[in-house]
Amino acid sequence: LITNFQRDQDKKKRETQDLDAKKSTMERQIKKLNEKRTSDTTRLGGYEFEEKQYKTNLIRRQQFIDEYVQSSSQTIDKANISSHLDRQIQSGQKDLMEKRLFYQQKEKTIQQDVDKCQEQRIKIESTIKLKSSQVEKTLKEIQDIKQQQKQIERHLNKLNELNKRIERKEDEYQQKLSNGTNIDQLKVDISSDEQKRTQLQFELKDLNNEIDNLHANAKINTEYEMFKKEKTERDEQIRKIKVRHHEILTNLFQGSIPEQDSNIYVQFEREHRKLQQSRITLERQIQDIRRELSGKEEKRRLLADELKRKDSLRNEYTDRLQEQLNGQNY
Repeated sequence: LITNFQRDQDKKKRETQDLDAKKSTMERQIKKLNEKRTSDTTRLGGYEFEEKQYKTNLIRRQQFIDEYVQSSSQTIDKANISSHLDRQIQSGQKDLMEKRLFYQQKEKTIQQDVDKCQEQRIKIESTIKLKSSQVEKTLKEIQDIKQQQKQIERHLNKLNELNKRIERKEDEYQQKLSNGTNIDQLKVDISSDEQKRTQLQFELKDLNNEIDNLHANAKINTEYEMFKKEKTERDEQIRKIKVRHHEILTNLFQGSIPEQDSNIYVQFEREHRKLQQSRITLERQIQDIRRELSGKEEKRRLLADELKRKDSLRNEYTDRLQEQLNGQNY
């Protein structure tokens, strides 16, 4: 049983190492995407600056046309000059708008990729925490089982010692009976042995109660630790969701995200579905843990049955000895 636990523990450690490697890869990808987004944002800012410069130049050109018409002695078609300059400016503005939309769409795609990577990283981190808690729980169970084995070995040693003492007493009684030993002395010896047997039974009962208390305390502590870890993970998820909602509201009020993603209820529904999926996953994990606990309770019950069987054999030997002594007394 301990070998199987250790094998499971090694397997979970390997899975944890694989998840750590995936987490490092995701972090590198997120870093590259953030750098790319920063570069594209810088370029978009440059294009916006150029757009402002075009608008400033438009105002200056209009002022220049007005001044030139006023100062010129010839008749100049002001409408033709203005329309020509307007066409050039509109063409430049159109190019700027296309570039701006292109980089906004590109930034949106990069942000979506970053969000996906962050979600995957969060899932990997939660999986790593779960695997680590399972490894810790397995180690604790191994320690508990080793302690139980030591206690059972002590009980078995006591039972074997008691059986040997019974056999020695049987030999002594047989020898004393064959040598014509005093019956009163035999009765005293039997009474003394009976008292010792009763005392050993009380000690065995106390040890069994102590084992049951240890099992109950270990189970309660394990469930409490699992509850605290699940509560911490859920609080962390709620905090991240609140931060995400705050960013969405800030972007909405600043008007820097597209119209189709500005519906806050859609964001709430997505986060709600994610929480529902996380809750279902946690419930499945809790069911698996309960099944494992049931298996361990079954093993404990088998050990208790083995102790009862040994005790019944001891009682049987004692009864047989008592019957033999009663028959000889008769």
